[in-house]
This record gives sequence, structure tokens and C-alpha cells, in this order.
Amino acid sequence: MSTSSVSKGCFVFKPSAKKRRKTCDIAEYFSLGCDGGENSDLRYQRCQELWDTVQSDTQSLQDELN
Repeated sequence: MSTSSVSKGCFVFKPSAKKRRKTCDIAEYFSLGCDGGENSDLRYQRCQELWDTVQSDTQSLQDELN
């Protein structure tokens, strides 16, 4: 009878600084890769307005439930 051992491992390597993705803020996200750069500021403003509306509506619904 023979026994064999198999071990499994998980190794995590941090990528070098050259390979890391550059993080951008939300305003830059809307302007990167956008063909019409003149509309990127408007898109960002609309997104912020909609997000604020969603947050306030969600908060009011939670207050009503509590």
C-alpha cells in the first residue's frame, strides 16, 4: 500500500505599480472614452442629481417604514 500527498494552495501576488489600474473619480469616469467631451459634464451632473433623488426617496421610504 502506498500513500501520496497532494496539497493545494492559493497564492496571491500583488501586481506591480506599472500593472495596477489607475483609479479615477466619478467625474473623470464620465469623461473618459467619451466621444462628445462637451456632454460629459452634463452627464455627470444629471447622474449626481438622479443619485441624490434616489437616496432621498430611499431615506424617506425607510423613515416611513420605521
